[in-house]
Amino acid sequence: MAYSSDITIDFNNMIADTIGPAGIKASEIEELGPQIRQAFRGLADLRKLGQLPFRDLPYQEETLEKIKRQAERIRDRSEAVLLLGTGGSSLGATCLLEALSIFKPKGVRIEVCEDLYPLNWARLSASLPPDKTFLIVVSKSGKTIETLAAFLFFRQWMIEHIGEVGYRRNVLFITDPKQGPLRQVA
Repeated sequence: MAYSSDITIDFNNMIADTIGPAGIKASEIEELGPQIRQAFRGLADLRKLGQLPFRDLPYQEETLEKIKRQAERIRDRSEAVLLLGTGGSSLGATCLLEALSIFKPKGVRIEVCEDLYPLNWARLSASLPPDKTFLIVVSKSGKTIETLAAFLFFRQWMIEHIGEVGYRRNVLFITDPKQGPLRQVA
């Protein structure tokens, strides 16, 4: 399958003709063409084998619509979103928040909690409105101790303030679809 993209890469400011002898010669880049094409074919083959599912994300329109509907529901009833996760489970959200921070969006406050410090959890919970906070718990394996510990703390905090029913309406789990302690709780 041929791919097309609106993304272009402008590498003019690394070319020797532009910046001088410290730059790369255009001919050196052209020489890499066969290796780049081979690498691209290898990635395409891995995708066909199902080993690079992230490469299919741009084409999963039904999934995107489900995510948009869920996001709208969260936005409509929440003033804050608290994501619990560590490492790769929080990295994507953290990167997006950093990258988009220049836009200063109005609306829902987003916090990422990825530590094991109960004092930080207490400070964070004191700054959040429990009845207007949506909790997202992320652990690929469902066994990450930092995430499970933080989850237990914030679960108890929410239940104490808004009850079991309120808590259940304000939590989303992203975890292994079949097994793990977090899956059992979910």
